Amino acid sequence: MRLLLHSMATPELDPVEALDLARDLQLDGLDLICQPGYRCAIAPDASLDVARALREEADRRGLVIGALTPYEKRFNSPLASEREEAVASLIHAIDLAEALGAASIRVFGGAEVPDADWNVAVERLVESLKRAARYAAERRIGLNIENHDGTMADTAARTDEIWRRAEEEIIGIVYDPANLMRDGKEDFPESLDIQARAIRLVHVKDYSFVPGSPRRGSNEASRRSVPVGEGDVVWADILRTLAAQGYDGDLTFEYEMRWVPEQLPPTPIGVARSRDFVRRALSDVPRIWPDSRISGLDDRRCRS
Repeated sequence: MRLLLHSMATPELDPVEALDLARDLQLDGLDLICQPGYRCAIAPDASLDVARALREEADRRGLVIGALTPYEKRFNSPLASEREEAVASLIHAIDLAEALGAASIRVFGGAEVPDADWNVAVERLVESLKRAARYAAERRIGLNIENHDGTMADTAARTDEIWRRAEEEIIGIVYDPANLMRDGKEDFPESLDIQARAIRLVHVKDYSFVPGSPRRGSNEASRRSVPVGEGDVVWADILRTLAAQGYDGDLTFEYEMRWVPEQLPPTPIGVARSRDFVRRALSDVPRIWPDSRISGLDDRRCRS
């Protein structure tokens, strides 16, 4: 398994400086944000030359840019023109990912809709994803739908439903158990059991929840971000179960310094503690699964 540093952890750095930090932390590379106006990101309209130059910086350090994280949501828009723009944006992200050497792209599962509109909106979402999937498959770039509030993939069950309807091998799921717990959705092991067939990337972060406080993404008072292993998400059990099931994809430290810097230790300290916890949790993986690699560079690939 490769260990990646999400660039939300480094809002004060540019991507090259974040690569240096990932190297200092003995990680395998970055999960890079693709968004305008954020310093530690590549712009959605960046040229392929810019992406290739970043890949050269990663190669020079013996690292990878393992995943790309855009923020496009309009795949399920009622307006055909907006869906066209969203698909075009995702296709350019695929080109950027290929130039970066990334194995996958995080995909938002459209924009959130009322429950009464879900079945209609999911058809629009799936049609958009299938169009981009054909392009991604030719380039072996995985498209992974994240468990995330504010989207149609806001529960494990709904994320799995979108994945099943898409019926494309190149499409998978970003498993984010902390997001699901934060929003009062499925807990572990249910969230893993529902999605296990499709998990291609795992976001690793932790929260300490306030007892009795309603869990909703918008209720920030219900939780505090903490280094992995120091909160209420049962990461040791999650990681060992994933490994026992044969998961060999990337683990991304989604350290939320961009959003709640006042809650977290400085990134070099908090991510180092998170890294050490994950490595301890996976220390018996070779006995469970002899061919596994807890950390280290694997060939660029997309599991399907």
